[in-house]
Parts: sequence; structure tokens; C-alpha cells
Amino acid sequence: MMTYFFHLGSIFLGLMAWGIPLAAIALKKKSNCCGLSFTCCCCALAFQIFEIKHMIDIGDYSAVMDTTKAISIAVIVLVTGTLIINFAAVRFYKK
Repeated sequence: MMTYFFHLGSIFLGLMAWGIPLAAIALKKKSNCCGLSFTCCCCALAFQIFEIKHMIDIGDYSAVMDTTKAISIAVIVLVTGTLIINFAAVRFYKK
């Protein structure tokens, strides 16, 4: 049950981290959404850490070993994408 909560929470917060600045650009609103976007990104990453801790607590070491590489790649994609989209949003606001 907790694993589903961490998975869904992480996906939802990651999509929010990208969606908030994209929505601001699409709606042509001048608002500083970068702080909220980075907060969602950090919370999504925290959920992944909590999920790994949960898997260790229940003794599912094979799941940790199987998912570590995929989680590492997802973290790089999420952080890089969030930085790029927020940079684009900031550039859009300055116009």
C-alpha cells in the first residue's frame, strides 16, 4: 500500500513540477512559479527516497537493487527538465 502511495505521489509531484511553469507560459501569466515548481520537484525526489527506505524496511533488497538504476535516471531527467522549463519560464517573463 505504501509503495503505491510513494509511486503515485512522486509521479503526480513530478508532473506538477513541469506543469506549473508550462501552464504559466501557455496562459501568458507573469507569475513567479519557479519556487513552487522546485518544491514539487524536491518533494517528488523525497518520495523516492522514502520508497527506497520502505523497501529496505520490509527487507525487499532485490527490489532496491532492481530499481536503483531506473530511479537514478528518472531523477536526472526530472531535475534537468525542471531546470530547463523553469529557465524558459523566467526568460518568457522577462520579455
